[in-house]
Amino acid sequence: MKRFGFVRLILCLCVFVFSVHEASALDATLTGDASVNSAHSGFNYGALSNLYVGNGSTAFLQFDLSSLPAGTTSAQVSHATLTLFVNRVNTAGTVTVSPVSGSWGEYSISSSTAPATGSSVGSLPVLLAGQYVTVDITSQVQAWVNAPASNNGLALASSGANVLFDSKENDETSHAARLDITLVNQGPQGVPGVAGATGAAGATGATGLQGPQGVQGPIGPVGATGAIGAAGAVGATGPQGPPVNFLGAWSTATTYSTGDAVSYNGSSYISLQNANISNNPATATAEWALLAEQGATGATGAQGIQGVQGVQGPVGPIGPIGATGPQGPTGLTGATGATGATGPAGPTGATGAAGPQGPQGPPISFKGTWSNSVAYLIGDAVSENGTSYIALIANSAVNPATDVTGSWAVLAQAGATGATGATGAAGATGATGPTGPTGATGATGPAGANGSGINTISYAMEFTNPGSGAAGTTYFFSPLYATGTFTGNTTIGGNFVAMPVACTMSALNVGVNNYQTPAADVTTLTVYKNGVATAMTCSVTTNNSGSSCQDATHTFSVVGGDSISVAFSESNVNPFNNVVVNLVCQ
Repeated sequence: MKRFGFVRLILCLCVFVFSVHEASALDATLTGDASVNSAHSGFNYGALSNLYVGNGSTAFLQFDLSSLPAGTTSAQVSHATLTLFVNRVNTAGTVTVSPVSGSWGEYSISSSTAPATGSSVGSLPVLLAGQYVTVDITSQVQAWVNAPASNNGLALASSGANVLFDSKENDETSHAARLDITLVNQGPQGVPGVAGATGAAGATGATGLQGPQGVQGPIGPVGATGAIGAAGAVGATGPQGPPVNFLGAWSTATTYSTGDAVSYNGSSYISLQNANISNNPATATAEWALLAEQGATGATGAQGIQGVQGVQGPVGPIGPIGATGPQGPTGLTGATGATGATGPAGPTGATGAAGPQGPQGPPISFKGTWSNSVAYLIGDAVSENGTSYIALIANSAVNPATDVTGSWAVLAQAGATGATGATGAAGATGATGPTGPTGATGATGPAGANGSGINTISYAMEFTNPGSGAAGTTYFFSPLYATGTFTGNTTIGGNFVAMPVACTMSALNVGVNNYQTPAADVTTLTVYKNGVATAMTCSVTTNNSGSSCQDATHTFSVVGGDSISVAFSESNVNPFNNVVVNLVCQ
């Protein structure tokens, strides 16, 4: 009976004594992310919506671990993973993850100021866009918990891949980098088993049996990791933007190129094309894109004390008036004959009815008679053949009377000629006075220089070739409307420019670069007239560079209505080329 009671006590203790491992998961806060590029060592890209890795670019990430419970030890960090969203894959490959050795700022870091990085703590293959990739960095997070001051973030680099990840500024797909940390808490030690009872003392009595060791409590299960929310639909990937070149406040007199940035009314804009002039960034959405919108106006500070007015400077002297050129000699005037008697005037014809008043237009700056050698701005007004016109866009050498481009609008149409009044009765003819002698003819003045007028029509365009199709394939496009990406043949019949006037096609100017995806390539461009190739052509050779060519030797004449197209072909379809073409017709 005593042994049975002892065994029952042991069984009860086994049922109630156990230990549990509790697990919890949390996300560390992403406080900063930015890319640097060795080709642009002084530029900061902390405000971009993507993180660039490879092809000279390195991405930096900074996480705040202050959300970990107070007193957390490295032994409690059972698992830590870094998750990134792949926005674009230019070249598939492996990306390495390394700790950063020094401090840095999201909006100040550049290639020339970036801190050094340590040895790799993990790597991940990046093959396809539109998916998540994850790497285990448990050991690095444990090291940060042991030494919080060493947490300067992570660096993403690659010697072979060329990929883009979402940054925290990406408001399209909005999949910023995540650091998931799982913590565990060790349960209490199981209660030792009860010692066996000591046997009764006898002369040589046997020692009582040792009581059994207490049963170790079972380890509690680790809680299931929460499911990752479903990814939102991936937006269409736009082309990689060019490096930003800030040029200050926007000016109508400056010609901007692709990548030039300006400020206007508190916001900043980036140019989407070359030869960008007089296009207002706030309204010309085809030529400009918003880079950073103006923030809300802060509260007005207290007005400072007005400073003492400075002494007015002296008025500068008036410059001398230039000498007047000599006047040519006047010929001798012959004697005037006697004037006959004037007949009575006929009655004045009736005045025609006034036309209705037109809508009020923009502020007008009248420039006189239209000239093909003057560059006009919005609101400039001119007259031609009795009608006045107002410029709707900045233009030059566009005849308002024959305009088909929307550059001009009629400001005041020449009025219809009023009916001729009835002719009054002819007065009696006065007696003809004697004819006076003819005066001597004055000397003929020197002939003036011959005037000249050149009507120049310039068609400019820009497009990118992403490297699709086959090498040697010929692509056709319109020089007036061509823009964007070309991925296949386009027939001449539906893609041409109808010449508005007759002129001589005098020059083909071409610029090509393939900095984004370098590879040796020869791009050949040829001008077509009415679907037939002309002799006007030139070729550009590039290899991770920019180059240009010109053909001003081969010229040909066109008349109004002729169709003009441009074709290009490439020796290598892999480069990501940007091509700018300009045709000049005089």
